Amino acid sequence: MTDILIVDDNEPNLYQLQVLLEGNGYQVATAANGAEALAAARAHPPALIVTDILMPVMDGFSLCRELKMDQRLKSIPLIFHSATYTDDRDQQFARDLGAACYLTKPVEPQQVLESIRETLARSHRPPGESCAPCATAPTPGGAMPEQEAVVLKQYNEVLVRKLEDKMEQLEQANRKLERELAERQRVEQRIREQLHELQRWHDATLGREGRVLELKKEVNELLAEIGRAPRYPSAMHEG
Repeated sequence: MTDILIVDDNEPNLYQLQVLLEGNGYQVATAANGAEALAAARAHPPALIVTDILMPVMDGFSLCRELKMDQRLKSIPLIFHSATYTDDRDQQFARDLGAACYLTKPVEPQQVLESIRETLARSHRPPGESCAPCATAPTPGGAMPEQEAVVLKQYNEVLVRKLEDKMEQLEQANRKLERELAERQRVEQRIREQLHELQRWHDATLGREGRVLELKKEVNELLAEIGRAPRYPSAMHEG
């Protein structure tokens, strides 16, 4: 049974992928971030790693770099499976790092399975042969090879670009919130005006009813006065 290590800090996503793979005959191990995945791979090297990119502690890009610099693990094929890094430049950087495949979420389960089968088939190479290596270990004395410097530069560019994207999303969210707040204030002001008008109308209505009652009282008093007034007989003219 083929061992696959899947990596994602989103538990529902991790569970769904685990169920899919186990239901298709794969032995699955899980990790919540790149650091956990690296430790798991060093303890029990899997046949394939499927990893998210945006994760705490260690992201997927860093995990890929660490794997490709490890002589024992660099031949393990890795598939990126991400909903955050969707730019063509992100995918190119993933290939430069040595990723075997890049899947952009959401993706159909059948496509995930086909990509895994194809990647595993391509990885059947002579022992020790690297699967698209992209970086080498630092040279003795701490000097960094030119290729490693290029990778780090690309990595920084990816992070800056993603940060700019997140800032733009935050600004858009703030603008939307400001519009919603302004609309809410407008509605609240309109409600206050309507309540004020209703109160004014209510007070005016009560005032009219009070005046009507006063008039009715005055009329009744006048009628009562008329009723108590002495009555004198009319003058009679005799013939």
